[in-house]
Order: sequence, then structure tokens, then C-alpha cells
Amino acid sequence: MNKNADYDILTDTAGNLPEDIFKRYNIRMSVTPMTDMKKTEAFFKTSIDAGRDILYICMSGLQNAKIAAAELMAAHPGRRIICVEQPSYAYDGLKAVKLSRFRAAGATLDEVASYFEKHRQPSLISFPASRFSWPMSTAISM
Repeated sequence: MNKNADYDILTDTAGNLPEDIFKRYNIRMSVTPMTDMKKTEAFFKTSIDAGRDILYICMSGLQNAKIAAAELMAAHPGRRIICVEQPSYAYDGLKAVKLSRFRAAGATLDEVASYFEKHRQPSLISFPASRFSWPMSTAISM
């Protein structure tokens, strides 16, 4: 893996994508919204303890996430955590998949975070609730 792409993408914003998509693209997803600072800190700690930086895409609790990130970065000099917020109207897990693809291509943490901030609007696609409706790979390749 490219050293520039040595960071984790975490999210509490699954949208309507199934869990196996997140596993395939190496995105760690929380099972509950991270509205509690201690939960958020524990969620981040796995990556920090592994010596990896973090891009965290949150749907709720951005202020708590930023506080938890600041505390962890103070305790672990050299580690970086960038917290970005998905717009509340855009419950969209597809953005995390796209960012993971950029990471795999060698994009740095700053490049991926910058791209997210410039393209925060929801994807122009919504997925059917049934996984049997049409191939997910088609949507992800768009």
C-alpha cells in the first residue's frame, strides 16, 4: 500500500449500503451514531493504537468527534484525525466508498478530506432496499 494512503476511513453514516460493502472497501463503520464523546474516542482508538491516521465521516455528533480527536491527538503525537460531517439530509454511504477508492489509488488523507468537503452533496443515486433489486457493483462504479 502507498505510504501516503496509510490511514483509516471510519463512519457512522452507513446510509443504505450493506455491511459487506464497507468490509470490501476497508471502511470501519460504527453500529450506532457517535453522539457520545467516550464512544467516539473508543471508536477512534483502535486505529490510533495501530499507528494509523483517521478520516472520520460523521452524520451526528461532529463537535464530540472533534473533541475526542483533539484529546487523542494530544495523547498520541504524530497521529492525525480529520472529522468531516455528512449533511444531515444526505444519509449517503456511497461517499465513503468513493473516498476509499481514492485512498487505494494513493490519495493522501488531506486530499481525500478536501475532496469530501468540496463534494458534500449527496450522491445522485438512491439504492433500493432489497439487495436483490440490482447489482451494487454497477452503482459503485458510477
